[in-house]
Amino acid sequence: MTGETVIYHFTKKENLQSIFREGLVCSSKFHSLGSKLRNNAVYFWLSPANDGMGYNGNDEYECLQVSVDSDLCMVANMDLISAAFVNFIMEKENKALYDYKKLASLYDSSAVKYADYTVGLFRAPEVIFQENISPKQIKVAKVSVNEDSYANNRNAYNINTVNQITSLKLLQKVAMHDDSTGLLTTYKFKDSENFVTIEEILERDFDR
Repeated sequence: MTGETVIYHFTKKENLQSIFREGLVCSSKFHSLGSKLRNNAVYFWLSPANDGMGYNGNDEYECLQVSVDSDLCMVANMDLISAAFVNFIMEKENKALYDYKKLASLYDSSAVKYADYTVGLFRAPEVIFQENISPKQIKVAKVSVNEDSYANNRNAYNINTVNQITSLKLLQKVAMHDDSTGLLTTYKFKDSENFVTIEEILERDFDR
């Protein structure tokens, strides 16, 4: 591997035996919504603290650390694909707030290489890896808080969000969704093609 790095994956403990025997195989269980990145991929986190699915701290799950070539990793904005999925569902009832295909396309186009990711760029950064991973690259995670440079990512994103938004009136709502952190709203800036996701606790403070 030319630029080895460690990324993290949560799995049910009942899967550990097969993973340590067969490795992790590319086969997305989720609807790709037209995203090329999410087609036949394995999903990871930069840090166990970034987990937005509620697995971190759940006794039924184990966190694995996986050593991979960083040149093969893409970091994408999970909030965009979550917003796309909500609109995909709502479109069936003619209640979509935004074109899910555009959000899925933006999810792909806004993704960055692992080396180019900076803390706080995305609120929920997920690492996309589109190759099978052998058992020898996988072990149970043991993460030192002092060594976890991405643990503060969500807080950094929220600070950036507060600093760049002066009023919700400048934003167009494109989706309401959630993750393990709580309720979320994704907006598009009315004067640009930029998007932002705001946590409910922060949203209450805007326009007061």
